[in-house]
Amino acid sequence: MFGLWGSAAVGVTVFLLLHVILWRVFPSDLPRIRLLALLSLIGMASSIAVHLRFHSRDPIELYAVCAIDVFAMVLYTFFYAGLARSVSLTLMIRFLQSRLDSTDLEILAEEYAASTRFEDRIYLMQESGLVRVSGHSVSLTPRGKQLGFWSRALGRWLQAGLEG
Repeated sequence: MFGLWGSAAVGVTVFLLLHVILWRVFPSDLPRIRLLALLSLIGMASSIAVHLRFHSRDPIELYAVCAIDVFAMVLYTFFYAGLARSVSLTLMIRFLQSRLDSTDLEILAEEYAASTRFEDRIYLMQESGLVRVSGHSVSLTPRGKQLGFWSRALGRWLQAGLEG
């Protein structure tokens, strides 16, 4: 049984190490989900190679190793996206860094307004073909309208407003 977990651990470790190294060498405010997907494939290939080299060629075992890798890497992707893009965590870190007991609300609002996160999101949506930017205005593309429609329908079905 250690063979499955050990092989999967190698792949997850390769994935994490590559991500941390690339994150440190090429820092960015963009979430770079495609890069994470590519690194996940490299990690899975590492797991498969280790399992084939040191354990068996049983297809069910190989599937199990890949399933463990996929679970761990998807979990990490959600964790990473939440930490790297969370406004709440950014504010809490800002509070910790403040030498004062309290911080003026207007200063926080100004700092958030000066942040590039909003612009990054617009850029990502434009790159994904969801919005069209022209001059100082933004409009939804047909694909963006479709996604918005389905998101609103999902929110109604869940009886909750979708916020983000």
